[in-house]
Amino acid sequence: ETLPTPSYIFDTDMLMERLSWTAGNLCPAKLCFAVKANPFLVGFMDAFVERYEVCSPGEFHICVKNKIPMEKVVLSGVYKEEKDVRYAMEQGVVHYTAESKRQFDLVQQCAADLGKTVEILLRVTSGNQFGMCEEDVTELIRRREQVLPLQIAGLQYFTGTQKKSIQKIKGELQYIEGLLQRLSEEEGFAAKVLEFGPG
Repeated sequence: ETLPTPSYIFDTDMLMERLSWTAGNLCPAKLCFAVKANPFLVGFMDAFVERYEVCSPGEFHICVKNKIPMEKVVLSGVYKEEKDVRYAMEQGVVHYTAESKRQFDLVQQCAADLGKTVEILLRVTSGNQFGMCEEDVTELIRRREQVLPLQIAGLQYFTGTQKKSIQKIKGELQYIEGLLQRLSEEEGFAAKVLEFGPG
């Protein structure tokens, strides 16, 4: 009776228990929380998540408001304009993703203009409109020495949501691990990071 409607109540104790279990069972993998999944919970997860993924200016400002350390933020998503990338870099964000060669060039140019050294993940498409094909990813990796201070840290592979088949997820993981292996053997590229989102 004292709360307005609609109201949302979160059991953060249960959330902490589930995060602890997940982190413990996925070790040595680390957790990256997509802010769009539930921006109300940003901050509660600090002890358990390695990164917060933000895909819009609004999500980024939620992280700023909650005083999330900028080194924990990954600026991701298909919506990246120059002003957004530049502002994020000015605030101290060092982790980015590229959905396309245009986004890659945008992040590289902003880093060069601001004199920043940043890391970027190349998003590999899973067959939809998001991310880059293997050919584009390979092309960018081949010219990785020419784009400093931008450093290609690895790959990002998000394959959609609402999947319940462990075999499907296993197949997707095998595919992206195979691509990393080929890039290592054929291009001499040693990825530091694989951000895998099975949904």
